[in-house]
Amino acid sequence: ELVSNYWNKVLYAARRGDRYLSRMTLASAQLFFDEVGAAVSVEVPRIDDAAYNDPALASQVFAKALAQYEEIYAAIGTKVCRYADLSAFEDAYICRGKA
Repeated sequence: ELVSNYWNKVLYAARRGDRYLSRMTLASAQLFFDEVGAAVSVEVPRIDDAAYNDPALASQVFAKALAQYEEIYAAIGTKVCRYADLSAFEDAYICRGKA
């Protein structure tokens, strides 16, 4: 979810130098982190304010936030799932071909 909805948008904004897209994506991601933190009562990553005005810096800062978020997963005993492609994701969640 974080990769498909936020990380790829952050990278796209950095490539285009799109400050608006970068800022809005970071703000939305921070809301996501905050909501998760409230739900599981843990401290979540804070996105450095400097990143909001620099799309190139945003990708670096967001990568750090993702790494911190992964540490939270480990701390609460949840495995981070990664998939090679959309088909692998679908196979895992839709159980394609299984009746």
